[in-house]
Amino acid sequence: MLFGPYDLSMTPSQRSFGPRQLLSNTDAIRGSYELFTPGMGQEQRRAPEVSPLFANLTGLPPARIVVGTEDPLLDDSLFLAQRWQAAGAPVQLGVVAGAMHGFTLFPLTITERELGRERDFLATA
Repeated sequence: MLFGPYDLSMTPSQRSFGPRQLLSNTDAIRGSYELFTPGMGQEQRRAPEVSPLFANLTGLPPARIVVGTEDPLLDDSLFLAQRWQAAGAPVQLGVVAGAMHGFTLFPLTITERELGRERDFLATA
């Protein structure tokens, strides 16, 4: 899984990221949620149909979740990995130090490493 927002009610990392411009930030995220869910309040955005973090994850296949420490969606990935595991499905969580949201879209050494790990995961899943 790449580039979640898995909780459109905004996890702590989304709310606290602030104005830093690393592909995404708190204001950009909040604005996109308002466009995607017009008229919905924070509680309504926790509906499983909108925020997968609150969905029933029972019976899902193995997952690989990768996130950078400089991603405002860091908590989304950490929380989803915990819920995935609690639902009884295997999950691999990769947290990449210093990586921003969407880092695998850029021609970086770390991108090649993570894409290789993704291929390996898919080959064995």
